Amino acid sequence: MDEENFGQYLKKIRLTHNVSQRELANNIGVDFTYLSKIENGKLEPPAEDTIKKIANFLGEDADHLILLANKIPSDYKDVLKSDPKIPFMLRQIGGFTNTQKRKLFKAIEDIERNK
Repeated sequence: MDEENFGQYLKKIRLTHNVSQRELANNIGVDFTYLSKIENGKLEPPAEDTIKKIANFLGEDADHLILLANKIPSDYKDVLKSDPKIPFMLRQIGGFTNTQKRKLFKAIEDIERNK
């Protein structure tokens, strides 16, 4: 199965929420024809601020949509710069098995819970 692109996913979640292109466009401050072109793959995904508005209006995860648009959320840059070991850590995680990733995520959740 082909990986879903941003436009296809946007259309799917918009329809799941029973929202028309016009309604979404009016609520995020763009023209509905712009959304139509994005959904049909005629335009690239919008800028991060517009994606965040879409996510907020539809009750979706903004980071997921931003990443699906092949963009890096702007606040990630600060995290990456905060410690020189973080880029190394991310590269290592890329080679982890799903089991190793689940253990790591659980450990992070435990740390967060015990702050």
